[in-house]
Amino acid sequence: MKLFQKIVIFMLLGIGVGNVINLIFGILYGQFYPGMPLYIQSFDNLNTAVLIQTLVYAILGLLQGLAGKVFQSKLNDNIVIVFVSHYFLIMLPLVLAGYYLKWFSSLTTLILMLITATVVYVLIGIVRYFSVKNSISEINIKLRDNR
Repeated sequence: MKLFQKIVIFMLLGIGVGNVINLIFGILYGQFYPGMPLYIQSFDNLNTAVLIQTLVYAILGLLQGLAGKVFQSKLNDNIVIVFVSHYFLIMLPLVLAGYYLKWFSSLTTLILMLITATVVYVLIGIVRYFSVKNSISEINIKLRDNR
């Protein structure tokens, strides 16, 4: 049951994040589109396009949510391998979804997205590293005090 709940949560997060990003782009460009115009125009029916896009967001959320399991794997002994594996498990579905949903109008757009996503990934990794390091320090202090 816990796995099913996680799957549902990951999928809902994917849908939520995808729609919030759509909304942000709508605000930035001054007009809301339910998806990239080139993607939407490739369908005869707007509802079908949005439904499929929503399913892609759900799958993207699921895959990216499950990517976190790599931190619990046997690879956990080598933090570099874990982070590189996690990075590619995050980026590959993102690039594939972006390609399908026509987020990239050119190679430049793809490269900019990769750079932006990589910077965000690295920043999150740094924050997470210092957070874990701080937690370990606190645990060590408590262990020392209990002796």
